[in-house]
Amino acid sequence: MRISPKLTSQSDEITANKYAIYCINITMVFLVAIWILNLLNVFVVSKKVMTCCVCASIVVYVIGIICQKLVGIKHPSAKYFIVLWTITITTIMGCGLTYHAIIASVLPILLCSMYSSKRLTIFTSILVIVSTFVTVFVGYYFGICDANMTLLTGEPLSEYINSEGIFTRTDINSNPLWSLTLFFVFPRSLLYMMCIIVSHSISKIIRTSTEHAKQMESLAEIDGMTGLYNRSKYLRIINNSYESQENIAVIFWDVNNLKKTNDTKGHETGDVLIRTIADSIHMLTTDEHKAFRIGGDEFVMIMSNSTTEDALKKINAWNSYIETIRPLYSFEISASVGYACGRGCNLRDIVNDADKMMYEEKQKYHARNK
Repeated sequence: MRISPKLTSQSDEITANKYAIYCINITMVFLVAIWILNLLNVFVVSKKVMTCCVCASIVVYVIGIICQKLVGIKHPSAKYFIVLWTITITTIMGCGLTYHAIIASVLPILLCSMYSSKRLTIFTSILVIVSTFVTVFVGYYFGICDANMTLLTGEPLSEYINSEGIFTRTDINSNPLWSLTLFFVFPRSLLYMMCIIVSHSISKIIRTSTEHAKQMESLAEIDGMTGLYNRSKYLRIINNSYESQENIAVIFWDVNNLKKTNDTKGHETGDVLIRTIADSIHMLTTDEHKAFRIGGDEFVMIMSNSTTEDALKKINAWNSYIETIRPLYSFEISASVGYACGRGCNLRDIVNDADKMMYEEKQKYHARNK
């Protein structure tokens, strides 16, 4: 009934993996579409360079799909593979198309921001810097390099054009290793690091807000005294949450002698009695067997996909536990129990039938203890 934070984190990570792969798929669709438009002379980028880049990216994409199927999105290392996969594709595009693909370098950063892992952030940061070195230097020698990477232009255009409108800058970059590292790799890496920090911070704020909202929603559904779901939660789900289920079992408890305990032992002891019965019921809950406190001393368990036999097993387990703890208390620990089964669409009727059986059991209890 209570969800482990670790399990929640794993579930969120699997969801992030699914969305990340979806983003990669969409990216490849757009990449192929742009390539086709380039072949149709819509763009002026070198067809040879772009074809090489797209074909290499498709090969990496197909290999990634195969590896992803083998590893699975639930594996803890899946997120690292997805980031590496994405950076490899964006690096290939950056090597050939340089400034035309500069914005694609941000994609791994955006994917990384979906996760809460600091290790993944560091892993992504290192790979992005390595990718920047590769794209700048390979792009300079083999790709459609930036003009100012070759000419090292750093002034307004007017500084390089004479009165006749002729471009006067003719000297070529004489020291690519130093200039490309200092003036291109380094500033771009700083910008990427800034993007990583900002996106990680925004993602952290969103996750914190979401977790807080979930906690507040969970608290609103829990009875503060017993830890079971409260009546509000019960009323919300009883109307439509089980309609499609063929087999539903309901167990109804009502604490015995609560008023007598309050009158003779005090209300604090009465509260102990309620909590003790609630704890014994709480031990029987699972994801499919939810328990609710619907009144001061009334409890209901709704068992999904369960039969009469399942309900009886649950009641027998509860009775056995009560027998073991009864000697530990100076007052009586007991409750009258009723159960009923049926189709989910008739849940209210099933609850009423279980309530009626519980009432009959309570009448028998009072008759025995007059």
